[in-house]
Amino acid sequence: GRALRRGRMMRALLLLCLILWTPALGASDKIWPLARDGLEPDPGITFGTLENGMRYALMANARPTNEAFVQFYVDFGSLDEAEDERGAAHFIEHMAFNGSENIAEDELVRMLQRLGLAFGADANAYTSFDRTVYTLDLPDTRDEVVDAALDIMREVAGNLLFDPEAVDRERGIIQSERRARQSPAAEAGEEELMFLLAGTRLPNRLPIGTREVIDTISAETLKRLYRRAYRPDNVLLVVTGDLDMDAVAEKIAARFEGWQAEGPALDKPPRGAVEDQRFASHAYQSEGLPTRVGLYQIDGGTAPTDSFETRVAMMRRSFALGMFNRRLRSLVRSEDPPFLGGGFGYGNQQDLADIATLTVVTEPEAITRGVTAIEQALRKALRYGFEDAEFTEQSANRRVGITQSVANAAKRHSRSLAGWLVANYAAGSVPTHPARNAEIFEAALDGLTVETLSDIFKGLWAADAPTKLFLRGRDGTEDAAEDLLAAYRASTEVAVNAPPAITNSAFAYTDFGPRGKVVWRGTDDRFGATLVRFENGVALTMKQTDFRENTILARLSFGGGLQAMAQDDAPLATLIRSVFVNGGLGEHKLDDLNRLLAGRTASARLGIGTDRFTMSAGVVPNDFELQMQLWAAFLTDPGYHGEALGLFRRGLDALYETLDTTPSQVLRFKGNPILRSGDARYALPAKAALTAVTAEDLKAYMTPVLRDSALEVAVVGTFDEVAVIRAVAETLGALPPRTFAPAAMPHRDMRFPDAGEHVLTHRGAEDQALYLINWPTTDRWHREDVAQLALLNAVIADRLREEIREALSASYSPGVSNAPSRFPGYGQFTISVDAEPDKLAELEDVIDDVVRDITENGVNADELDRARTPILERFESNLERNNYWLGAIDRLHLAPDEAETYAEVRGRYEAVTAEEIQAVAARYLRDDTAVILRIVHENVAANPSGVETTASITE
Repeated sequence: GRALRRGRMMRALLLLCLILWTPALGASDKIWPLARDGLEPDPGITFGTLENGMRYALMANARPTNEAFVQFYVDFGSLDEAEDERGAAHFIEHMAFNGSENIAEDELVRMLQRLGLAFGADANAYTSFDRTVYTLDLPDTRDEVVDAALDIMREVAGNLLFDPEAVDRERGIIQSERRARQSPAAEAGEEELMFLLAGTRLPNRLPIGTREVIDTISAETLKRLYRRAYRPDNVLLVVTGDLDMDAVAEKIAARFEGWQAEGPALDKPPRGAVEDQRFASHAYQSEGLPTRVGLYQIDGGTAPTDSFETRVAMMRRSFALGMFNRRLRSLVRSEDPPFLGGGFGYGNQQDLADIATLTVVTEPEAITRGVTAIEQALRKALRYGFEDAEFTEQSANRRVGITQSVANAAKRHSRSLAGWLVANYAAGSVPTHPARNAEIFEAALDGLTVETLSDIFKGLWAADAPTKLFLRGRDGTEDAAEDLLAAYRASTEVAVNAPPAITNSAFAYTDFGPRGKVVWRGTDDRFGATLVRFENGVALTMKQTDFRENTILARLSFGGGLQAMAQDDAPLATLIRSVFVNGGLGEHKLDDLNRLLAGRTASARLGIGTDRFTMSAGVVPNDFELQMQLWAAFLTDPGYHGEALGLFRRGLDALYETLDTTPSQVLRFKGNPILRSGDARYALPAKAALTAVTAEDLKAYMTPVLRDSALEVAVVGTFDEVAVIRAVAETLGALPPRTFAPAAMPHRDMRFPDAGEHVLTHRGAEDQALYLINWPTTDRWHREDVAQLALLNAVIADRLREEIREALSASYSPGVSNAPSRFPGYGQFTISVDAEPDKLAELEDVIDDVVRDITENGVNADELDRARTPILERFESNLERNNYWLGAIDRLHLAPDEAETYAEVRGRYEAVTAEEIQAVAARYLRDDTAVILRIVHENVAANPSGVETTASITE
């Protein structure tokens, strides 16, 4: 097996980490045990240190039941590499599951699968600037599973082999990963780091490394570095979950006490210091990027030491930043917004610098306007401060999260706890209990005034300090950098006035008429659900759970979704998703509505699916009535205010410019419509079609849907049934009568494309290419076929991993997907692979051979069991998720026959045989029905004879 990864090498995230919303604390000082002045760790954590110096942190936690999570942290990342080792930390991570003293190279993934762990989903790893972390999510807590997980981590710790042949094979996989990550955004991020942090190691130590080192570094060099970095005193082992942690501590000691360091320890090289503190500007121009300008003030500095006082100060700073960013969102929602988006962040970057970051996203032709507007908005806040109403809104919104975290402290998810322990250790901060965090919150508020917050904000940006400006996107002029700096300096000379005072109003939607009458009540014993119907046709389904305290998930379903929509109306689907809620209510624009809802958990989100519209929300019980009022308001008086549509249109240019910048973008926006025979409902419309749709068109389409459709509400969580029924009765149940019947769906047809081959082109890196083969299957109601296809999916994915990734080292991540549809008779089975263009033909042959072998010779019992076990374990885990139960019950009134119990689903998957897998492969994966897409760079390959080239979607 290869390194346990799923593309979380974090390159894109770390390239953009300069927008520092959550600053790190004392990363260079690993405290142990994890305690600081005024801060104590969560009492549920058990800390331990073995005689060899290895540390561990254990935390028993019952959610989910019978599951556990293991993370192995190594204090070693790309910043610790020498010049001729760039990429070595990441390379070692790849090799960690590529052969060890006690686990053969080709056995690990199979071993994990037999235990119920899916490669990539439950077994993973990542490398960043300052750490390497390995994770195993254990689907049950049997001794054999826990023992195997600890045995694997022991192999990672000190028993890796670094066989030269295995190292050579891995080079191709890492280069494939590097190639797949290439994009205009990644290249711009690298250049931005070089511009901002020149003089430090960070810009020259991206975790992916360099092509030269990946191609040439020797197995011996990797092993030598591994011995220096992977040492008992340089790691932390974390275990959380539904376990007896005393027994786990004994298991850890038995395996790791004998591990001894070999050779000298790794020397942490100096990270350097930021050199250039002058005013400066730089432009990275690319047509494949949205236009964004970053304004930076950078000072050298280390992260502050974690303490109670430090956290209070940081909490107060976050209030100030939150108030200013709220102002920027208001500007974006104004009638003539000066920019498309913006934000202000402040924090420390890897102990190298304190960085204040002001970003603005704008249209290419409006760069000067956007920079001017955000610079002047900043100076208004610096000069005139903030209002009490802004502080009230911020504190109220933050209190909601704090309160909920305390209420659910005993029901935190064990996976989150494992990551939380690792992150705190890496940052040198204390993993405090939510109750202690609440005390910090209250201490931050104690005596805090808006004047104090205004003073704090003034300390984040100095008007006369050197500022660096970085433009990414499309300007089109040779002097873009100079023009940007000139625009910024000109803006700083313009006097600013105080912003207008905030005016508050009351929520206007509390009375919808006489309370609705309940006319029927029943139960569905399959799901333990209570069903209620109101006289006006509204239906309600409720299920009580105890997975989260003081938490309700709710969903409102109505209308027919895409199946009720003609293809000529397809551009409306895009606008419905993007504009409907943002258009606010008749009495409240969205910005005002957000202020009215401060401190409340009610929210509005609209989705359009294959067969319905949905509104979903998560609320505390005290806000459930408000949530129902909000939904009723959007059903009866949506605002369709023009600002939302105007903002959406202004962002279209940036969207359409990215459509052909990488093979994956081409597949998403141009390839997928081919796979659906050009069905406009599943394609991004031409830009002209989107700009032609008006708010009146949107209103005309949605009005009958909102007025006439059957309404079905599903509620899951902790609540009082009487209170929920009353809240629905006074809102949705009080609306005028409506039908109680499924929506008419006159456009349920979805046509499979004709078999054939298509060539598409992209404008990204020339060494990027993608091959995809797609077969028509069936809808989700052919349930036996769906289960068989899902297991076939897992078998093929595993074989392709072995053949393409393991044996050929030709692609980082072959993809296989099975997608049954809600459209009658329609589904897709897809295999895709990214690679260098000259390797596509070879990989096509491998895919053909794998599919042909299964259809002709079938699958063996072991690989079927290895495919089935992780799927069954995920089914089991779902039983403790409110989201699972919400999906299970949300159509029990209008589509009761569609609902399936856990036992029914599990039983069907358990019953699938190897013979059925072979038969379903032969039935669906046929040459005469396959559609093939090849996506290559526009300069790389001429069109093969007889292969159709598909026109651009933007034409």
